[in-house]
Amino acid sequence: MNKINSEEEMEKYIKNKYLVIFPDESLKLYSNLRNIEEEILIASSTISKKMKGSDRCFCEAKGTKYVFYIKRI
Repeated sequence: MNKINSEEEMEKYIKNKYLVIFPDESLKLYSNLRNIEEEILIASSTISKKMKGSDRCFCEAKGTKYVFYIKRI
């Protein structure tokens, strides 16, 4: 078994790029914004706009009014 010896090597294995904290305080990792959209019913374009210039945002689902925290990792 090979061991990872550098940040560059480690980055090849990182599949999930987003962390979402749900209203019930649970956490989930996602590889892209479209997967988040399917789960929390907030458009990926909305999330992307809110994250413009930042690596995190708070988004509110229109139907449920639940608030989600999303962070790019």
